[in-house]
Amino acid sequence: MSQDNLIDKIAAQARILGILFYRSAEHDDVSALIRYMQTRDWLAEWGGDPQTLDAIHHQLIQVSEESYDEAYQRLFIGPDALPAPPWGSVYTDEESVLFGESTLRLRQWMRQNDIAGMTEGKEPEDHFGLLMLLVAWAAEEKPQLLAELLGEHLLPWGYRFLTLMIDSAQHPFYAGISRLALVTLQSWQAALGIADAQIRLYR
Repeated sequence: MSQDNLIDKIAAQARILGILFYRSAEHDDVSALIRYMQTRDWLAEWGGDPQTLDAIHHQLIQVSEESYDEAYQRLFIGPDALPAPPWGSVYTDEESVLFGESTLRLRQWMRQNDIAGMTEGKEPEDHFGLLMLLVAWAAEEKPQLLAELLGEHLLPWGYRFLTLMIDSAQHPFYAGISRLALVTLQSWQAALGIADAQIRLYR
């Protein structure tokens, strides 16, 4: 695969995953993506191990008594404690707080690279879904920043977040999407030659 094709694929995959992790199923774009991911149309285009993708697709089409909206509320909003909080500072800061040091480092990195904030409210920029949308934007606009964005601001904690989601989502679609995100991040890391982050996690 050429470098240009790789960057295009990262942009497309990151946008799909970013929307699914950042927006609730009540949004029209999410509803359309859920229907798309339950077809087999995306499998060949996504790329990767066919058996792994088949197993993920099998999860995505399973029926749950809990609606997508209910699952999103429970997993990403609350009011109960979230089984896998989607913000990086929860994992990388010793006190596991929102708007922690890692959030401030991300903000500084964005300012240094003239990147506008992508939040839709007063929330931390290091939300997993937002960062995936930022990856999509960077792939399209500033691909030279991709390895740094992923290696310093997403991969160090992203695998831990996704592992917790896979284990505790209790909804087949969100568990499946988390598994897809995990193997996709692994493929990006390998393709871009990003070294494993040496960072302590606190959750």
